[in-house]
Parts: sequence; C-alpha cells; structure tokens
Amino acid sequence: GMKRIYNILYVLFLVAIYAPVSSCSQQAGPEGVKDQFGAVTRFIEPERSVYLFFSAHDHFQGIHTVLSSLERHDVQASFFLTGDCLRDPENEPVIMSIIENGHYLGPHSDKHLLYVPWDVGPERDSLLLTKDEFEKDLLDNVLALEPFPVDIREVKWFLPPYEWYNRDIVEWSNELGMEVVNFTTGIGTNADYTTPEMPNYRTSEEIITRLWEYEARHGLEGRILLIHPGVHPDRPDPLYEHLYDIISDLISKGYVLKRLNH
Repeated sequence: GMKRIYNILYVLFLVAIYAPVSSCSQQAGPEGVKDQFGAVTRFIEPERSVYLFFSAHDHFQGIHTVLSSLERHDVQASFFLTGDCLRDPENEPVIMSIIENGHYLGPHSDKHLLYVPWDVGPERDSLLLTKDEFEKDLLDNVLALEPFPVDIREVKWFLPPYEWYNRDIVEWSNELGMEVVNFTTGIGTNADYTTPEMPNYRTSEEIITRLWEYEARHGLEGRILLIHPGVHPDRPDPLYEHLYDIISDLISKGYVLKRLNH
C-alpha cells in the first residue's frame, strides 16, 4: 500500500539525487567495455586485475566456502543477491559477513524473474514483463538491502537474473541509476550451475581447464568471472570447492583480484 509507494518514491529520490555523484565517481575508476546490449562485461585496466562475481537466489550452500576462500587470500569480490535470498533469515549472518569483509553487495532481481525468453534471436528483442514489473522487481530487490548496513545510494551495479537481458533492461536499469554488469563471455566459469542430466553439463575439471585455456589465449586483464556460491544439490563437485585453488593460481600468474567500486 502506501508504505510501498513511499519506499519507491524514496528510492527514486535517492537515485535522482545521487546518480550524478556515482557516475562522476565512477569516471575515476576503470573504463567499462560494453556488450551489444549496453552491459559492462569487461574493464580496461592498467594492472592485471580480475573481478570475481558471485550471484545467488535459492541455492546458497557454498557461501561459507566462498567467503573463507576469499578471506584466506585477503581478496575482495562482488556479490549479487536476490530479494528472496536477502530476506531469508538464515542468510543474515553470512550477508553481514559479506558486508563486513568489504565486498560489493548489489541486486540480482527480487524474485529471480526471467526477463527475456531463452529461445529468442540474437537481438533478444522480446520481453516477458512490462517496464512497471521490471522496475518493481529491481526496486524491491534494492529495498531488501535496506535492513543491512549498506548505503543504497552507493548500490550502482546490477547483475540481471540468469545473467540474461536485452537493451530495454539495460536502458530501464540506467533510468533507475543502475549500471548493468555481466560476466565476460568465453571464460565459462558460469557453467558451474549445470547438473549431469543437462546437455550443457560441464564438470568442474572441464570448467577449470577452459578457464586456463582462455587465460593462455586472451589473458584475464579486466575480465569478469562468475561463480555460483550455491548450486543444485544434483551437481557433484561444485566449482566453489575449487575457489581457493583458482584464486591461488590467479595470484601466482600475477593477477590482482578486485571488487566493483561504486
């Protein structure tokens, strides 16, 4: 009712006041390279930097392993959580830990909606929701961050659900003061959600092999690697179990791990 309207107006007010500030401060950071839809999928970096992303909705069982792997290496990453994930009381201690350890925390859709059909053409010029439904979904997700010690005026980056979006989603996000970001294609760590009965199933060994093949061919400077901190229970050997070793190898190859800035 009225509280919801007030909340939306409040978020829109913050966006209107602070969007110019965040865009100015971002200019001091690395320049983003955008895909055909306008989402940032890589950064132009003066140093050998890599960005680790973690997105979660209903599967979150690996978050302790993820946080401990990051903490043991003293590196920071970027986390994108749905409203459902943020509101689950069981998740509160680890979400506090994400914030206290200085990681970026941003939205991943309130209800993990599919915005664009899977079987759409390369332009993805089809949507499964209206602009109003999209805005409600994203703003509800931002409001779910409010109970935590997060300055929602500094929540600038948004990773769409399923990492699947089109130009409309990117433009609508921009209107709300958000910048859409996604993993760098070709690296393949995002395939860690797959389970053995899926035709696109990749074992963790295959994923890690592909990662280092990509690195040997292209380097990982400014690249974004996505790993899921929770996967379907049918998946044996989740990739997050190998995170500590992946980070060790990145560091030994001279990479610096960075989190997103506001």
